[in-house]
Amino acid sequence: MSFIYSSKKPTFPPWCIADPSNKSCTKKKDIRKKYDYRAVFLNIPYEESYLQIEFAIWITLYYHELKPKLVRTERGREVRLCKICRLMQCCGYAITDFSGYRLNMAYELGLLDILRKPTALLTKSRHTLDKTFSNFRGIDPISHGMDGEKLIIDLTDWIESNWGDAKRSVKKRPIIKAWNLLKQRFQDPNLDYNYKKINLFYQELEDYLEELM
Repeated sequence: MSFIYSSKKPTFPPWCIADPSNKSCTKKKDIRKKYDYRAVFLNIPYEESYLQIEFAIWITLYYHELKPKLVRTERGREVRLCKICRLMQCCGYAITDFSGYRLNMAYELGLLDILRKPTALLTKSRHTLDKTFSNFRGIDPISHGMDGEKLIIDLTDWIESNWGDAKRSVKKRPIIKAWNLLKQRFQDPNLDYNYKKINLFYQELEDYLEELM
């Protein structure tokens, strides 16, 4: 079942997730300042083999006038869990992909649920969630089979059916064309696919996406 969700204000948990001894989030002021209802928290694998799928997610979000956000590009010396929770609360939506399943990804999905963030669930195979998490039986994720073009098509349909703040009626063929250009641009073996210079990599990625748009 599809539903149109939109939230112009951040939501806060009843306690501090990083430190339950605090009765409320200690970052509320910063979160209210940085909250962007078009931002999308990406809970995805950080692996070289996943890059082309990650590119497909980025380009699809850009064409829908949404903004991908990654914890790994966030600076600051705060506790990592606090950094994750803060960034989640600064976003209106989220995407979780269990293709490269890690326990922390399931934990972050739980946090997104607590924070009431509408989340698109992605998997490599449609049966991945049934085999790993019995609680997800009956939920139909977006299964892409590591095929970026298929993901662009299915994710576009899902976003436009569920997220009210996304641009509507976006044509898929230009997104796929831009994705292929993006792959060509970043297939240079000299690029830092190991993300040793993470912020420089993603800044170059964002700059190139702006050129494509």
